[in-house]
Amino acid sequence: MRRVSNAPGARERVQLCFGVLNAHSPHKTSTRRRALRCLAVIVASLTAVSAVCEAAQEKSAASMRDVQSHFAACFQPPQDAKGSQITFYFSLTRDGQVYGRPRIVWFGFKGSPENRKLLAADFLNAFKRCLPVPLSEGMARTIPGKVYFLQFDVAAQGSKSTRVALRPYGSHGPYASGAIVIHRHGWAP
Repeated sequence: MRRVSNAPGARERVQLCFGVLNAHSPHKTSTRRRALRCLAVIVASLTAVSAVCEAAQEKSAASMRDVQSHFAACFQPPQDAKGSQITFYFSLTRDGQVYGRPRIVWFGFKGSPENRKLLAADFLNAFKRCLPVPLSEGMARTIPGKVYFLQFDVAAQGSKSTRVALRPYGSHGPYASGAIVIHRHGWAP
């Protein structure tokens, strides 16, 4: 059985990748080009691996406050949503997906019925882009079957904040004191 590390030229290729050039090489320019190409491949590979590792190490939600923070960080309301409020009714599975379909149970929007329907669909798509929610092992055991309300209050024209509140089914009243307010600096007043 032939080992890859003993293949002819393997040592030279490794030396080229790390910049160890043979000063007596008659083809110094082509050798350097190969070394730069190899170095570029290594850098691209390391960048890709670090991005995958970073995504895999996203902080898992260990509490409902963490789930609320996840939605606050992820949710990008539609541009036409300024001044609207929406409440989703949903339940999560062990893997952080929505069980069934999320329902819009309340939608405060002043506009035509056609625009209301389009904006509701945009809100639903923005909600779905935040899935799956990364759940810790403990949350994955306890969260299935429980129903929650997730409320978004998109600030009116001229303001750059959105209020996000997550509450268990059965709790009523205005936004809880634990609501997260997020500021969207990219919005034009």
